[in-house]
Amino acid sequence: MNVEKLDRIGDWNPQLYRELKGKLTQRNIILTVILSCLFQSLLILPNLSNRNGVREVQWEAIFQVLNWVLPIFAIAIGVYLLSSDLNREQARGTLNFVRLSPQPSETILLGKFLGVPILLYLGIALILPLHLRAGASLIADLPVGKAFFVLFGIYPIWVGLSSLYYSLAALLMLVNQTGEQKFIPAASSLIALITAPVAMGASARFYWMYYDNSGGMSWNWFFLPESFAYPWILGTLFALNLWMWQIINRRFSNPNQTSVSKAQSYWIVGCTNVWLLGFALPDIGVESGSAGSMGTLSLFAIAPITILLMAALLSPTRQTLLDWARYRHWETAHKRTLLRDLLLGEKSPSLGAIALHLAIIAVIWLPWLVRFIHSPSLSSPLEQIDALPPTALRFILSLCITATVFFIYATLCQEIRFHAKNRKHEGSILLGWYGAMIVPSMIVSLFQISPAQFPVLWLFSPVPFIGAVYCSAFSLFAVFFGQLTILALLVRQFQRQLQRAGESESKKQFFVVEERSQS
Repeated sequence: MNVEKLDRIGDWNPQLYRELKGKLTQRNIILTVILSCLFQSLLILPNLSNRNGVREVQWEAIFQVLNWVLPIFAIAIGVYLLSSDLNREQARGTLNFVRLSPQPSETILLGKFLGVPILLYLGIALILPLHLRAGASLIADLPVGKAFFVLFGIYPIWVGLSSLYYSLAALLMLVNQTGEQKFIPAASSLIALITAPVAMGASARFYWMYYDNSGGMSWNWFFLPESFAYPWILGTLFALNLWMWQIINRRFSNPNQTSVSKAQSYWIVGCTNVWLLGFALPDIGVESGSAGSMGTLSLFAIAPITILLMAALLSPTRQTLLDWARYRHWETAHKRTLLRDLLLGEKSPSLGAIALHLAIIAVIWLPWLVRFIHSPSLSSPLEQIDALPPTALRFILSLCITATVFFIYATLCQEIRFHAKNRKHEGSILLGWYGAMIVPSMIVSLFQISPAQFPVLWLFSPVPFIGAVYCSAFSLFAVFFGQLTILALLVRQFQRQLQRAGESESKKQFFVVEERSQS
């Protein structure tokens, strides 16, 4: 590459300059060009047909193949390259050296994202003319606006999905600070290879060429017309990438702090549930047996999963909690109240934030809840599985039980982070935490117990609403009261342990200072 151009790039982004200088060698560029040309030849030759002595290329088949192969290759190979690079730098210790450079963390990460897969970008760029040529053969009879969309409308979706996968891969490697897991890049790439077609299929539904052949599937988000489907998917991908970028930037800047701040977590939970509510609210008006199913699934399954995710991302480490317990009284006396510290403090336990998350979810879903409880569609799906007749009281109790169950899981997650002495110890305990969540479901599956036979056991699983539809209001209230008791005991126990640990650490430091003064 031209030295002057590299110097200009170095002035703008030194990390990108470092990556390009190491990868854009003459040998690598020639090899990339050869592989790209070979791939295009292998794609064109099987799609050559001989009609009346005239050779024709089946451009439509090539266009469809490239629509799937290019983004999947970009995601799977890019995830492997980025994960391998970060894993290698962590193993060598050079990543910490890069952190100490005067460059902003955003500049370093941007340099990684643009520079590490640069040869992959080059190979795909060489194939894009073939993709455009294949697509051009399909737009002869289309209006100018739609023809332009057919050719270029899919590219922003590719970029958004690839960036999202790269961010997830980078976050996984930044969370793994030991640098010893050499299998993670290959495993991440394999997972990306498996899930990328699903993500592409879901995203391509909002691309007009696929949307017109979607088999009658409709799109309805807050009653907006279907013409908003494509801007909606672009906005969704942009929001996901924006949040992921903030998370990895925060994690890269300081590996010892939580992945997200509490203020950020409130926005994430709120935006996620508003996004889900957009599908659930119009779903109630659908006159079918599945009316309200999207809202029920979102409120009782997807929304609680965000609580578990936030519990894992917001739980401080043991040392951070000890520091907070030691200096909390001084901070609350001089800077902020205890409540404000629990809701916004970086070092305080995550339980206060989790409680506010549940309150945010309740407020957002209140319009849907009021409308759904008074909707005749509430009883339609329940009659098909021989569940008890629905009532507003049972529905609200089921919602309270779901919130309490996941609050208990979040409390256990915080206790695990507090008792873990090191990362390996924390990993083994977290496996036990995940096991405790799925044990009830495994038991009923092993003994082939249906929710109708023993619904109470399901009320303590990650999917309590499955058992709630078979329980009476009295049973639900009794279980809810029992879960509140368990939650209160867990919170009280954690409070005492944290207080004792903070006092012990303070006494140790006092004795050390006293011994030094005497000596």
